Amino acid sequence: MAVPARLSTPSGTGPGDPVVSVCRSETPPVYDPVSAVSSLKSCLAGEPRPGAGVTTPCMQEVKDQTSRGIRRHRVHVVHGPPTDHLRYEMEWGYTSTSRAGEEILILDTAERGRPEGLLDEDFWFFDETHAVRRAYRVTG
Repeated sequence: MAVPARLSTPSGTGPGDPVVSVCRSETPPVYDPVSAVSSLKSCLAGEPRPGAGVTTPCMQEVKDQTSRGIRRHRVHVVHGPPTDHLRYEMEWGYTSTSRAGEEILILDTAERGRPEGLLDEDFWFFDETHAVRRAYRVTG
């Protein structure tokens, strides 16, 4: 889900009020493993990331929003050592979006325990007042 470049707070919190915070929570251990097989293998083999240094549309969106004062961050919930797929996300995905201005937080429930009420679903949170649930197939 791309967050629009011109964000305004969802209805009910002041029409037209600017969004100041966008947060994504991530809980599945794998996202769409079929489409990432080639990239995953390359990453785990230590090959350089294709397009390194290129500003993708996603990175530009993060840059644009953070330059306007919108805090972009994500929390990825894991349990124990990172899986190969999570290593791939961290090394090839998160490095790019963090350079663009997104804050990346990892919550390891093996180290700190699982917070009460934490759902095994993904969400986008806007200004900590509105949530949009992300639904995925069983395989990611």
